[in-house]
Amino acid sequence: IGIPKVLGETALLLEAELTKTEKAAVIHILKNARFGMTGQNKVWLAGNVFMRALLQDSALLAMKARDTIASEIRTDREEGIKPDQSFHQHGPQQQFGNYGMAFITSMGFWGKVFANTQAAFDQNQLNILYQLLYEGYGRILWKGFLDVNALGRQFFNNAQFHKGLAAGQAIKNLADIDSLHQKNYYGLLANNFFQQPSVNTLLNGNYHFWFSDLTIHRTSNWMASVKMSSPRVQGTEALNGDNLKGYHLADGATYVYITGKEYENIFPIWDWRRLPGITAVYDVNPLPVLPYEGYRNKSNFTGNVNDGRTGMTAMDFERDGLTAKKLWIFTDNMMICLGAGIECSAQLPVNTTLEQRLGVGKYSVAGKNSFKTIKDTNAHLLQTDRVYHDKTGYINLEPGLAGFYVQQQKRQGHWNTIMNMYPDHFTQEGDVFTLWLDHGIKPGSGKYAYVVLPHISPDELLKWKAGNVQILENTKDMQAIFLPETQTYYIALYQSGALATANGFSFSSGTPGLYQVKKN
Repeated sequence: IGIPKVLGETALLLEAELTKTEKAAVIHILKNARFGMTGQNKVWLAGNVFMRALLQDSALLAMKARDTIASEIRTDREEGIKPDQSFHQHGPQQQFGNYGMAFITSMGFWGKVFANTQAAFDQNQLNILYQLLYEGYGRILWKGFLDVNALGRQFFNNAQFHKGLAAGQAIKNLADIDSLHQKNYYGLLANNFFQQPSVNTLLNGNYHFWFSDLTIHRTSNWMASVKMSSPRVQGTEALNGDNLKGYHLADGATYVYITGKEYENIFPIWDWRRLPGITAVYDVNPLPVLPYEGYRNKSNFTGNVNDGRTGMTAMDFERDGLTAKKLWIFTDNMMICLGAGIECSAQLPVNTTLEQRLGVGKYSVAGKNSFKTIKDTNAHLLQTDRVYHDKTGYINLEPGLAGFYVQQQKRQGHWNTIMNMYPDHFTQEGDVFTLWLDHGIKPGSGKYAYVVLPHISPDELLKWKAGNVQILENTKDMQAIFLPETQTYYIALYQSGALATANGFSFSSGTPGLYQVKKN
């Protein structure tokens, strides 16, 4: 794929100056690329054949290559565009930022090359590409940055920014050839790359990529994402020296964005055993490097229910002797997280991480009537249930179960510990803020309950009332809350069961599942 692609492009640019011998040698190498494979690999190969067809002046071969490229613009393949507008490659694995990014940039490029000729994509094909770009990539872009959960295995330097720009170029190219959807394409460009509005207006609400175990929640001021895996969906992969520390990337990793820069180039200075949102064994030994086939969570109870605006995502987590029932509930102004049934067979501490992101200023902890800024860089247990950092508040709803541990410190790391393509001297420095809960060694049915309040002031966090979230159940069989403000119940049943509350609400089901019930 790689060598014929670069050589073919070069030969086309220099064709008038190539000797017959040089041109024949180029064509000989390009013949290594033949029609085959699936998804974006198939598109790359067909593109190489197309360039060979131009050098050989073969219109027949060129049209065959064009038809092969266009054949992947469909949603019913095992690999490629999925009906939920995610993108799969290397099996049932979400690949937005890697192969998917190459796919949309390729289609944008070839779409412009073929435009206004007999090879042009038809409107049905343009419609499918529009759905992928708008409903898919439009949700995982935030102010021009690609969501960390969408990067796949490619944690490059400036990956979020550069992959965001690549998506923007694909959007621009397709806008140029698709007049039917041009207005919405330019809306995406404005929302992410120029004339960025102070308040986000596009694709707000709760959406779940059900083919990829990925939840996206967008509001006018912040965005969050959760990445999981199941027997249906492979979590991630490690390949070609990429993703050397991504052992926990699909264990419920949860990222919250206001500016889009919260995790920019944090990868070499991350503690990869404390990715935001995950519950994991904490060990000082190096993380195992994943095999090519990656991994999958053993339980198939992984999914989401939503009404379009708010929603609930759950994962019955089971991996490496650790089990946990993990629940995320998303509303317009908060993310509520519950954990129950946390058990582990290893003689090691188990942590749940609320956040690990770039530090901005200092964090603050709640006193009786105000917040106090903390300058200590040591990890320690806090004697408070409220923490504030960079426009975001964190509230421990049940501090008696597990207290907040916090650390904010300067760190330095090497990029080649993440991607071995980098030289040893290429390093990253930065301030990292980490907030987590310690469930102890071999917890016997450990629990947690906390709230994340993005885009909030310290004063608003102090005034926030615990009664805003009423925890009805938080066990390994059922997790349920009631939100008085919206009169909505969120119930996760891991087996058949019933719920009855003091205010007269009752619910029962013989079927495990996720249930969102609103009184009206």
